[in-house]
Amino acid sequence: MNKPAKLLLLALGAGLAWSGLRPWVPHDSERFYLLVPPSALLAWFILRRPSWREFRAQCRAAAPFGAGLFVFAIVYAVLFVGSSSLLHRTTWGEVAIMWYFTIAVSIVVISSLATLKSGLQWAGRFLPQRPALHLIATQLTPGLLFFLAAPPYLLALTYVHRFRIPNLETPAAIIGRPAEAVEFVTNDGVTIRGWFIPAKSTSERTVVICHGLGGNCTQFVGMIAIADLLDSNALLFDFRGHGGSDGHTVTMGHFEKHDVSAAVNYLRTVRPGEARQIVGLAVSMGTSALVLAAAELERPLDAVLLDSGFASAIDLTDNVLGFIPAAVRPWLTTLWIPLASLHAGCHLPDVLPEDCIARIRAPVILTHFEHDPLIPAAHAARLFARAAEPKALFVAPAAGHGGALFAVGTPFLDAARGLLVAR
Repeated sequence: MNKPAKLLLLALGAGLAWSGLRPWVPHDSERFYLLVPPSALLAWFILRRPSWREFRAQCRAAAPFGAGLFVFAIVYAVLFVGSSSLLHRTTWGEVAIMWYFTIAVSIVVISSLATLKSGLQWAGRFLPQRPALHLIATQLTPGLLFFLAAPPYLLALTYVHRFRIPNLETPAAIIGRPAEAVEFVTNDGVTIRGWFIPAKSTSERTVVICHGLGGNCTQFVGMIAIADLLDSNALLFDFRGHGGSDGHTVTMGHFEKHDVSAAVNYLRTVRPGEARQIVGLAVSMGTSALVLAAAELERPLDAVLLDSGFASAIDLTDNVLGFIPAAVRPWLTTLWIPLASLHAGCHLPDVLPEDCIARIRAPVILTHFEHDPLIPAAHAARLFARAAEPKALFVAPAAGHGGALFAVGTPFLDAARGLLVAR
């Protein structure tokens, strides 16, 4: 079998695997990186037909690199989750997934560089036979193009594909409250998991709590205090790509809106007696998902509480990349935005909560720190300006990100209670 036929056979097999895995791995970029290592190994076997000795030699050569990536995944878990997390099986599952993912990314990077060099060497045959020109075209240019493309690519990966921080404790262990583990499926097939925490006394109202980027139920269990002050039950869930829910991809609210809608639908169908009133409470990235979902719900929420939210996903990234020199930032964002959008499976510049908030048919209360280092208070002002009445904005005269509603305190609670009584 000649080389083109082998490549065609390999492409056919990859296509069948791509389609076959869709029910279990619905997100395209996750499925792509899942298939990269076996596809690369199979291509090597088909095209090179190595002997057993050569195969063992390649494995020995690759072992230190693979071990280094595994150590990197462990160190990452220790730094961002804590060393005690290594005592839990779920953390090791995430370490294994991160290790596999970094192997796939390494294969993509190395293969891209090799393909680029081969392509330019082939094109160099048509250039005038000048050593300096050939050096620039076939040696310096691949390195330069690789240097320009690699940082935005890696930045896009870390922005979109996340290490899920597992929930290592329950509400009973953290705050001494009973909780029921729940799960529900979104309309695009993602399983979402969380906790339903009953009110201290019987209540027909539930607060749906939407955490921020990189968070989970455990980290945001303190938000139950707001539900208690509103005499409400609480439904706290992990967004897709977070905590105990499925997936490893973040879209800054574009697909996460389905998670919010599924949470509301779960309450209204499974717990109607505890969901006569439903309040949405969100922090940071969760505000985007909540706004986008609330704008589309056929039956509106009874109130929407937004803490430290952003008006535009792309404007948010400008602030996140503020540590990078201004002269370099345009180069990163020019490539980063399309690469991140490709991995996310959506056009991230279209994630615009400020364009959707006017369609929310419920009272909206916004809180924000005046000196928020991540999302400036101007974002809250933009959201407030576009929201329909009734609405309120409270800015806490302090620095911080997330939790401004606690800093505002009584005025926020009085406004929330007043709106709910009126409903």
